[in-house]
Amino acid sequence: MSVSRRAIITIKGIVQGVFFRDFVKKKADELGIVGVVSNEIDGTVKIIAESKEEELRQLIDHIMRGPRGSHIEDVGVEWMASVGKFKNFEIL
Repeated sequence: MSVSRRAIITIKGIVQGVFFRDFVKKKADELGIVGVVSNEIDGTVKIIAESKEEELRQLIDHIMRGPRGSHIEDVGVEWMASVGKFKNFEIL
């Protein structure tokens, strides 16, 4: 049995104004991941996601490709135990 994990993911590059949050939400919904994605004031996109680690890693692989028009410079991931705070995946 896989344990639920939380990943806090920060994406740097050309990631705002290119439908990046939509791109992330569609994949998160497909994988059954819960959490949030938001544009940050510093130009990054931040994701807080909870699911089994395998699904989270699939989401990270998807993020590294990015939507058309994006350019990913760096993806940072911080792993921790799931908190169980989310019921679905939302764009903030």
